[in-house]
Amino acid sequence: MNTLSINMNKVIKFLLFLIMALPGCCIIISNIRLRFSITIFIIFSFFYALIKYKKCLSDIIIFFKNPTIKILLLWIIWCFFSGLINCILGSYKWNRFLFYFIYHIMLSVIPCYLGFILIHKNSIQDICRFYYKYVFWMLILGVINYIFIHSGITFLQTFFDVYLVNTRSLFEENFLNLTRTKSVFVEPSFFADFICFNLPLIYEFSKNQFKIIKSPLLNIILKKGMVILAWLMIIATKSPIFLIFSILVTIIYFFITSKKYFKLIFIFLTSFILLIATIILPNINFHGTYIERIINVVENISDFKAFIYVESSLATRIVSICNQFILALKNPIIGIGYGNITTHIANQLYESPLPLTPQLITSLRMEGVANIFLFWTILCETGFIGITLLYTYFITTIKKGIKLLKVLTGYEKAFISSCIFMLTYQIIIFLYDGEFAGCFSFILGIIAGINIYIIKQKRENNVK
Repeated sequence: MNTLSINMNKVIKFLLFLIMALPGCCIIISNIRLRFSITIFIIFSFFYALIKYKKCLSDIIIFFKNPTIKILLLWIIWCFFSGLINCILGSYKWNRFLFYFIYHIMLSVIPCYLGFILIHKNSIQDICRFYYKYVFWMLILGVINYIFIHSGITFLQTFFDVYLVNTRSLFEENFLNLTRTKSVFVEPSFFADFICFNLPLIYEFSKNQFKIIKSPLLNIILKKGMVILAWLMIIATKSPIFLIFSILVTIIYFFITSKKYFKLIFIFLTSFILLIATIILPNINFHGTYIERIINVVENISDFKAFIYVESSLATRIVSICNQFILALKNPIIGIGYGNITTHIANQLYESPLPLTPQLITSLRMEGVANIFLFWTILCETGFIGITLLYTYFITTIKKGIKLLKVLTGYEKAFISSCIFMLTYQIIIFLYDGEFAGCFSFILGIIAGINIYIIKQKRENNVK
């Protein structure tokens, strides 16, 4: 039994790594794209449930009994209700709704569930090591992606797009971008967002004695090198807004956690050195990629028609958010149905009060969709009730994490404090960008699982 438990623990970690590490890798069956890692998880879970059905059922019941997870369950029920009503009203197709609902709810819940289960089989320190190594490998894959796209070899340049991030067709206009690093994420901005999200964890464990790996020398190299690697990858994504977010996150983090001002001076100097270091990265024109774009935004912000041409990416986000908000106001209670934004946003864009950017015009011609931002999209699709439930879940989890800081010490406290900072950052960024990514969902599950663990410890201590 012990051997089976250990093996299952490793299998769960492996499946979790696949789910979080391959956000775009798909299997195409009869023109339907199925997430590779989720498909593997479903196949494994099916056979495991046949063998250990009592254990599976028990774990699922424990998971959904958690107070914070109950709020997530309410959100899921509301998403289903919203989609169901819209299907009955004839504004949403049944097959499309059921496929989207089932698959995307799994993407939201499975990493959270696995994180919740793992915390019962591992110590917080073991989970921290697992997650830290996961972040490290995502950065390493970013480095490999950077090397490939600048190799000049066509096969290597398209390798990540074809084999690891194949959720879109290579023949779509403006899709194939061989100058921006994105690791295994669908687009460079998602990779930049991922790095920003994990900066607090990288900073926290670069300055303490917690051992990620056994070798003291390699441990120091890993933790100190992660800071430099993260910044180099942010620069390589060529995302000005997330470069700004990274600087803001860094300043706020060190302002909150540092008692001595020289640490702030240190981080400013480190950032400056890293920016200067970009000259050693070929094909990155820092002035043209960042400085000019920021100056263009400042100079043209008062004239939106000019602004959409000098900074089309940011303008596209602004127009998309504006129209999604208008769409939400038209359907404030039940929304337009979970996953149904592509059906309605095109009509709304034709009535847009703001001029459309070239990207949005192209998207309309190809029957595509505007940029997806979790907050505004969920608001459109599930109404004000849906977004309230979702953000109640997020904020309640953060509050639970803050309470944990009172009972945890040492490295465990450092890990949870980093997680709180990371979650707070992400729910704010959801207003601008982002998706319900695996790593975010995993951290939510970890905090929910630790709360159960602490409660059990208290009960055991009271009995003794």
